[in-house]
Amino acid sequence: MRITYLICGLLYASFVWPRPDFPTLLTDGLVATEVCYSYIEPPIVSERLTEPEMDLLPLDDFQRAATQSAEHGSALWVRETDPFRRCAQKAIAGEFGELADWQHNAYTWGLAQGVTCEETACLTAYYPGEGFWHGKGMRSGLGVNERYAAVCSRDWRELKGSYVWVMPAKNVAGKMFGGLRQIMDTGANSNRKNFAYKYGADRWIDFWTPLPTELVKRTPYCIIETD
Repeated sequence: MRITYLICGLLYASFVWPRPDFPTLLTDGLVATEVCYSYIEPPIVSERLTEPEMDLLPLDDFQRAATQSAEHGSALWVRETDPFRRCAQKAIAGEFGELADWQHNAYTWGLAQGVTCEETACLTAYYPGEGFWHGKGMRSGLGVNERYAAVCSRDWRELKGSYVWVMPAKNVAGKMFGGLRQIMDTGANSNRKNFAYKYGADRWIDFWTPLPTELVKRTPYCIIETD
């Protein structure tokens, strides 16, 4: 009889116990530079803005339209399936507080260019403990801070000055890491093989952080060109 109860209990637990492969729920608005969205939000259909109307909106009107839509219980971004576009629309609409000018410009340019996340990146960090103190000169000649990121040296000519958005995800330490940066520094070309290819990603990206931060093995990203 005890064996029967045990078997029944195990069968019941197999149905109610959460599966380890369920997607991790991401939260909005970590900070202004680390905004993201959840892949598993319930769909909401706007009654105020149809799909064609949204596509025709001038970028300068995104904030006004999103505010009006939100007042009526809906918003522009609820139909977006791309993580960058969803984040950009929410950021411009003020969902994450006031943006710096460079952040607002980057999100606006990204939307104007039709940027979407087509590849994945392995995201690492460099910091004072590795000899990269705040304000130390980068490849660009500027002093490093939380605004900037590095890519492989071979990509410098192509990506110098561009913005990069890396979808925030849990790093190997279980903490959220990612966001919007500007590419103004470089690292060794070997990092593509040692990090990106090792974890099945397409590109290696390095964010400067004031404290040691563990890597994100693989997460969607996009490049926003400035020229």
